[in-house]
Parts: sequence; C-alpha cells; structure tokens
Amino acid sequence: MKIRKTLGGLTSETNSHLESLESPEQNSPRRREEGFTLIEILIALAIMALGFLATAEMQSLALRQRMRAESGTVATNIIQFASSRDVARVKQRRADNASFFIDVRNGKEACPSSEFPDPLDALAEDGNLSEGNPQRGCTPVDIETPNPDKLTFDDKCDLDTPGTDFFVVKEVERADPISISGVPIVTVTLDYGVIDRSQAEKFDPDKELDEQPFARRKGDSYLARHSSLITAHEDNWSQVCSSWTSVIVPDLP
Repeated sequence: MKIRKTLGGLTSETNSHLESLESPEQNSPRRREEGFTLIEILIALAIMALGFLATAEMQSLALRQRMRAESGTVATNIIQFASSRDVARVKQRRADNASFFIDVRNGKEACPSSEFPDPLDALAEDGNLSEGNPQRGCTPVDIETPNPDKLTFDDKCDLDTPGTDFFVVKEVERADPISISGVPIVTVTLDYGVIDRSQAEKFDPDKELDEQPFARRKGDSYLARHSSLITAHEDNWSQVCSSWTSVIVPDLP
C-alpha cells in the first residue's frame, strides 16, 4: 500500500489488490446463470405430457371395456327376454289348441272344416311361417320398462323411439319337414342379435344376420348373439275332425 501526504490532510491512495480484484463471476466473459434452460424445461414438459396422455388413454380404454362388458350383460338379458317371449307365444298357441281339441272331442265345440292352427306361426310377425321363407325384423327395447307386447319386429328399426339405445334383430327360418321313424319333424331356427342405434340404421331385412352391413365377421359387431331351435312333430287327429290330418305339435316342455 502506498500513502502520500497532502496539504489538506491525509489522503490514502490505495491500490489495494483486494479492491481492484473483481469477483470470478465478473472476470468471466459471460456470467454463468443458475437454473434450467428453456430447452430443458420444454423437454421435461413433453415427457410429462406423454405420461399424462398414456395414463388418460389407459383410463379411457378401461372405461370403454367396462361399458362394453356392461352393455354385453344388458344385451344378453334382452335376448333372453325376446326369446322367452317367442317361446311363450308358441306354448300359449299349443295350449289353446289342446283346449280346443278337448272341447271338440267332448262335443262342446263344432268340428271346423279348416286345418288345425299351427302354433309355429306365432313366431312370425305376419302369422304365417312357411318353409324356405325366412323372416327378419328389428325392434327397439326399453330396458327400463321391458314389455313383451311392445316387441314388434318390423322390416326397419324404429329409430324414432325416444330413450332407446338397444335394438333386437331376429331371423326366423322354418325348414322342410324330415321323417324320423315315420314321424314328420319340423324344425324352426331362431337367431337373435342385439345392436346399438348406429348399427340399427344399417339393418337390411333382405340379408342374413351374419351378412348385415355392420357385421365385419360372424357375430363380431353384435353386443350379443343367440341361436336356438324349436322342433315339432306332425300328428294325425282326423279321428276327431276329418280336416285335422296334419296337426303340428311343438316339442316344448
């Protein structure tokens, strides 16, 4: 340190190295900044966004699968409901025929000249189920208040029904009789499917259920599918009425 005296007093002239020495940060050409750069922040945000998207997609997939499973359960119940309705109609027709047969045999009713009513015709919406003439139809289903009397299968799905998201499509086909041990046997195939509103718009009554526009593969796009058979045998009741030579008796429990 150098010190000089002046007339006005003492003046300290310091060339101290400590005073003239700048800090390391000040000596550097560019002051170093602390923290993350903008690129690092953007990369971190992108990684977080990908993670969030993956989580959201997994949750969405799980939700869709759960909804599909719930819809499948509802659709299965709908098919059972529709199938039970058709079988009940055949059974009722058979019971009416049996009662009428007993009344005619006991002389309470006159013997008609027409053929005995065919219980299998109850499976057709127009009341006439003939061999080789399959019938197809669609009907909406109200799952909140299901009513078998409201299941009316038409050529087109009734999309104007409010609050209905499920539709039942049905195909009924009666085969030609075959003889087993000398007894003619009649077989009717019932094929049911449950579809949603978007698929119901594409329903074509001229195509089989497996060939519908919305069916990519057999049964692939249906919420539920079910097929069943109803068999019946022909009997001869001409001993009671001469016109009852070919009476159809369904083989149902």
